[in-house]
This record gives sequence, structure tokens and C-alpha cells, in this order.
Amino acid sequence: GVVALIWNDRNGEGSEFSRGYERILLEQLEDYRNARHRVSKSGVIQEFLGSSQCVSFPYHQDLDFASLLGRTSSSSYVPKETDPRYPKLRGALEDLFRQCQQGGKIQMEYTTFIHW
Repeated sequence: GVVALIWNDRNGEGSEFSRGYERILLEQLEDYRNARHRVSKSGVIQEFLGSSQCVSFPYHQDLDFASLLGRTSSSSYVPKETDPRYPKLRGALEDLFRQCQQGGKIQMEYTTFIHW
């Protein structure tokens, strides 16, 4: 059979927003520091697939603040709204969004990887 693995790897080093978002996660979320990994660079793919081919390309999502908050909250390492850490995280995200938004949106930057 044929197997293809496809995912988006968030860019934490690109734009002002990307760097700020990564900084917020690293500073405020211990679970993020522990969960953070880059499968694309770990050798796991080659171990799983043996010899494989890969393509990668840039991708982004345009997000308003509600979408950014939803995207962030969907990650397992982000505290729920009832957690005492949540208001500080939300406030930092609001500040970053306000600084970086253009036309009411930011761009969440990724690299898309396809291995087969």
C-alpha cells in the first residue's frame, strides 16, 4: 500500500506575530515546552516509512481574534477557560493581536509537509 503523512508545522520564527505567539506559549505554558517537538526533523518519519519522499511548502491561516483564540484553545497544552492561568494567556494574545493585526486579522504561518 501507499502511506502519505501530511501536517502543518507552525512557524515560530517568521513574522512578528509568529515570534510573539511562540514567546507567549513558551513563557506561559509549561505543558507547551514539554509537548513541543518537530516531527519533520526528528527522524521518526524515516523510521516509520523507510525510504520516503517529502515536499514542503509555506501555508498560512488568516485569523480574526475569535478564530485565533479558538485555534489556540484547541491545543491540548492550553488551559481551559476556567483555569486561573487562562486570563493572563488571553490578555497576552489580545495584546499581540492588537499589535500585529492588519484589517482585523493576523496570519498564522506554517510549513506544510507531505511525506510518502
